[in-house]
Amino acid sequence: EFRRVLFRSALLASVAGIMSEDDLPALRTIFKDSRGWPRHAAVAALVTTLPDKENATLAEEDLRAFCQENPVNAKTEVNRVRESAYDRLVETYPFLRQGINGNDSLGKKFPPEWLPVVRVLTSHPNVNPQVRYSHGIRLLAAFGAESDAQILWDYGRQVPAKGPTSPPDLKEQLQRGILHCLKTTAYPDKPLEEQIKDAIAKYKAAKKDAKSE
Repeated sequence: EFRRVLFRSALLASVAGIMSEDDLPALRTIFKDSRGWPRHAAVAALVTTLPDKENATLAEEDLRAFCQENPVNAKTEVNRVRESAYDRLVETYPFLRQGINGNDSLGKKFPPEWLPVVRVLTSHPNVNPQVRYSHGIRLLAAFGAESDAQILWDYGRQVPAKGPTSPPDLKEQLQRGILHCLKTTAYPDKPLEEQIKDAIAKYKAAKKDAKSE
């Protein structure tokens, strides 16, 4: 039975990026009637195939529940199993693997409805640091919305200076990500740090003006 469940979820994960809207009724049935890995894989396929608000909410809630049940906070055998589970969960979401090891199966497509799923990985305290960076922060830097600039800024202030979650170009990656989120173009003739300060100042001023209206 366990092998059958694994096979079913692995099969769904392998085809999630190539399904069409004709497959949605079957995916909804699997999501409704299943538990564990088939359910995770079904909701991942749903939000990948049809990235609307309803499916994004289902995926966000499912992922948040998974994180809540799988804290990774100590070097124990249980933790190693949980870390493996996070790796496997990420495998069910094609868009969370975007840009990893040359993976570009989805092209440049990254609709905003996928961002709530990414934000769970950047914000939930139970997510291990490598998953947080590779499948959360890295994607927000490339595809994030205006509100994600603060997440990137905070991450840059908290992350260790060295380690697997601190590649040599992390600082520049975060800075360019913040500028992208704030819809500001990076100019080569001005230091990125100055551009960040200017962009954040403009962003805060715009928010203040919007509140006063």
